[in-house]
Amino acid sequence: MSSRPVQKCGNLGGWVRSSVLSWFLICASLAMAQLDTGTISGTVSDQSGGAIPGAMVTIRNVATGVSRTVESNELGRYNAPALSVGNYEISAAVAGFQTLCAAALT
Repeated sequence: MSSRPVQKCGNLGGWVRSSVLSWFLICASLAMAQLDTGTISGTVSDQSGGAIPGAMVTIRNVATGVSRTVESNELGRYNAPALSVGNYEISAAVAGFQTLCAAALT
């Protein structure tokens, strides 16, 4: 068995340390990021508690006036994700029912 001399590949240890440090900093910065959005969800139901599917639910930011309309599903549930932080007014309308409005939700 012959012995071969070991060849060094420059400063590989420094490259590995630098790569690991860079990867750590990227992951740490992603973990520190905070979302400034929220979700408003709920259920549209009648006085007896029965679900009302197909209700148009409008969610309006009181400060900006920006609104989003979503439709309740077959269980009467609605979901509006990624809303800016703020105070909201919610109204629900469907044919055959009086429009309901709830104000100042935060």
